[in-house]
Amino acid sequence: MIYYFCLQRAAVQGSFWQGFLASLSVVIVSELGDKTFFIAAIMAMKHPRVVVFAGAISALVFMTVLSAAFGWVATVIPRVYTHYISAALFAIFGLKMLRDGWKMDPNEGQEELEEVQSELKRREDQVS
Repeated sequence: MIYYFCLQRAAVQGSFWQGFLASLSVVIVSELGDKTFFIAAIMAMKHPRVVVFAGAISALVFMTVLSAAFGWVATVIPRVYTHYISAALFAIFGLKMLRDGWKMDPNEGQEELEEVQSELKRREDQVS
């Protein structure tokens, strides 16, 4: 009986570490070049870095908890429905991004770029 319990516990621990490492690597790869990465970097130029870090970490924790909750709900719903729901959501979000890109002004990011460049120039002048 104890041996059976230890085997089950080892299987759970192995799956924990596999899940932990898989989620860690996916988050690192997907978030590294994401626009939120650049937004946090730009915000760190304007605001105290500790405040920006605390806000970014808090948002990441909140989104992770929310994602885990949705993942748990997805195990309750039959797999065939989650397959179709996820495909529909993927298509909807993809079409929304295409529409936003189509309607985007070509010079939309220019103002932010100029602001970042002026902030970097100001900080460089302060150091000199």
